Amino acid sequence: MSPLLISLALAGTPEAPGDYMPTRQFDLVHLHLALEVDVDAGSVTGTATHTVEPLGKPSDWLRLHQTGLDITEVRVDGTVVEGWRAGHHGLDIPMPITGEQHEVAIDYSATPELGLHFRRPGKGSPDTVRSVWSQGQDADNRYWFPSWDYPNDRFTYSSAFTVPEDFVVASNGARTATEAARTGWKTETFALEQEVPTYLIALVVGDYTVYTEQVEDLTLEYIVPRTTSEADARTAGGFAAPQLGFFNELLGTDYAWPLYRQAFVQRFMYGGMENTSLTINSDRVVGQSASQQASAEGLVAHELAHQWFGDLLTCYGWRDRWLNEGFATMYASRWIEEAHGRDLYDVHVRKRMASAVRYKTPMARRSWSPEGPGSAGVYDRGMMVLHMLRVHLGDDIYDAGIRRYVAEHKHGFVETAHLRRALEEESGQHLGWLFDTWVHDVGVPELKTRWAHADGVLTVTISQGERSWHAPVQIEVGSAEEATTRVVWLSAGETQLVLDLDKAPLYVAVDPQGGVLARWDQTQSAEAWAAQARFATTPYARLAAFDAIGAGHATEDGVDALVEALRTDEHAEYRAFAARALGKLGTADVTDPLVDALDDRDERLRAAAVEALGLMPKDGVIAHVRSALRDESALVRATALTALGKLDPANAAEVARKRLDGKDTSQRRRVHDAALTVLGEHGTGADLALIRGYLSTDTPTPLLRTAVTAATKRVAELDDNRADKQRARLAPTLEARLYDLDYRARQAAIRGLRSLGTTSSRAALLTLASDTEVEALAKLARETAAAILTRGTADAQPTPVEDSEGLGDRIDDLEKRLEDLERWR
Repeated sequence: MSPLLISLALAGTPEAPGDYMPTRQFDLVHLHLALEVDVDAGSVTGTATHTVEPLGKPSDWLRLHQTGLDITEVRVDGTVVEGWRAGHHGLDIPMPITGEQHEVAIDYSATPELGLHFRRPGKGSPDTVRSVWSQGQDADNRYWFPSWDYPNDRFTYSSAFTVPEDFVVASNGARTATEAARTGWKTETFALEQEVPTYLIALVVGDYTVYTEQVEDLTLEYIVPRTTSEADARTAGGFAAPQLGFFNELLGTDYAWPLYRQAFVQRFMYGGMENTSLTINSDRVVGQSASQQASAEGLVAHELAHQWFGDLLTCYGWRDRWLNEGFATMYASRWIEEAHGRDLYDVHVRKRMASAVRYKTPMARRSWSPEGPGSAGVYDRGMMVLHMLRVHLGDDIYDAGIRRYVAEHKHGFVETAHLRRALEEESGQHLGWLFDTWVHDVGVPELKTRWAHADGVLTVTISQGERSWHAPVQIEVGSAEEATTRVVWLSAGETQLVLDLDKAPLYVAVDPQGGVLARWDQTQSAEAWAAQARFATTPYARLAAFDAIGAGHATEDGVDALVEALRTDEHAEYRAFAARALGKLGTADVTDPLVDALDDRDERLRAAAVEALGLMPKDGVIAHVRSALRDESALVRATALTALGKLDPANAAEVARKRLDGKDTSQRRRVHDAALTVLGEHGTGADLALIRGYLSTDTPTPLLRTAVTAATKRVAELDDNRADKQRARLAPTLEARLYDLDYRARQAAIRGLRSLGTTSSRAALLTLASDTEVEALAKLARETAAAILTRGTADAQPTPVEDSEGLGDRIDDLEKRLEDLERWR
């Protein structure tokens, strides 16, 4: 790889990806990449040229980051230098002490395992076109070019990519030229005059088509595989057009980049990635079904919001990445509110609340830790913290504070303290109670509420445990005439609101806007819950009542309120919320409205109705569930198959076998995924032959993961002899995927071999561990090999695999880009 293979760690400078806040000796001023991209070979070759300036105490070494690059020559200010040293993650280059600015050119080639991801059609591949796309966050761009691969440096950027002449190529910034290269090849150049951190450098190359749209003086580009129709491309990407104007006005700072490209690529690792001026999205959201369009709208809004939060304002370190992800999640929901109304926004808030309370570690650790940032819940908890601020401050002050925050820190770095200061300066309020507790601290309050009316006095009591939390809580008191709202501050032990009230209220809605991130245990009569479902002034409070009624606090009027919402609300997702609450009741008397919903035109409501019917007594609903197996929507058919598994497991397994024998042309192959899940739960050992086909190389990664889970459950129920025989049949198909082009498939294959591998699989895993440049993958392979060796011994209790370098957090949080958006919608 280099003249001298030495791993050098400069004092005070960690070099492994995920290490917290390394020290810089130089500032990167500009990066120019000049690379030839060979999609068929899976390689890049060329030169990365950095313009750098010294920082702080003079240093005669420049530290950059790289992994697996074959570096052939390094030049500083045009002169070839000797003695540069490349370690596993670092590249250290001797530098002259004198001079204010230096140009450092690095010639190299690479066949990246991460950072750049190659896709090629052919036998055993699910890909439809030849292509390559990048994914840099957190620290993966070092696998395809050398740079400072942490978010605490920004620089201007230019590039020149040489590719086959029939390929589309896109990178950050404006396209400045297209020139002929050698026969059959071309070179396209790009320039971004504004500064960008390394993780947001992006590249897309392949058999694509580009469609454009003009929004005032800004050009939007939609880049899609040539197999994608223009209508689908414009539908998915076109959500950005109105969203741009909305965000410009709401945030007070216009979109900052010269144009906006969206590329929808095959087998993307996540839902989307907000590279500056070039967002890369999964093509799984491209299509004409209601769920795909809804997913596309939410995803496009999320990634577009990142062009401000993450790109224009960049978190100084990953410890504060909630400032990227929490904001993007919140402002995608703000767009949903703008486009579709408060009902739908509150559906998002209600579901984000249910997710956010699960996290047990700080979202942004205040103290430095050698274990890294330790952040959790940056999407859901991050949004809920911003929603808390919005509720507490009110829209006008909150929005003005965010506009101040953006204006003061655009094109720069931010930490949590910057946001707090901007909001405090705008509002005049001290907000330490919120930031110290919900951002920097651990957990959420456990709050119980009750109310009583006697002798013309209403008493509302909120109790908390031993730990004392402080926050303002809104309380809405609903009477026959009107609803009034009061605010009390939580204090230690019990907090009470006492009001003179001649008549008992119809209901008391505590925290009617979801303005306190907490686990609430709210007690009131079933009649009061029914009244809250009908008369509460906020959608959030009505949704809370839906949940309570579904949990068993039901009266005839409460059920009627749910049925009315199911039948009359304008939003499918809101109606779906009511449908699921009815299903949780599990009583035959709510069957008819759910059956009626099976004829609705929106597939999301039909799917929710089928899901709810799956919770009912079998008699009276099973025929309707079976009928839904023939629905035109793959989403509904898949949901019906899962519901049938709960009502009639044996019949569901038989249906699943038939579905797997047929084709599934839906983009996500939802029906096959549901069928594999059903066989995993309700099949027999004989189904392993059918499941085995879905471990093969042409199976998309999400389906592979489901097949691994199904096979694991089926093998676990066999006796030792039969289990060993089945592993001998299953293991080779998983071993073949250890070198899959899809990194997620490689991970899934390794994890599958933990339970399905044989003794001979250990050799394949250990070979992979020695071959790969990705430490997390090597560690996972070694641990899996050890687990296979000890499987079956009396003391073998395999512990959950912990991926090194924070990979577990990356999967949990970054994969939620698509999966959460789909679930919330």
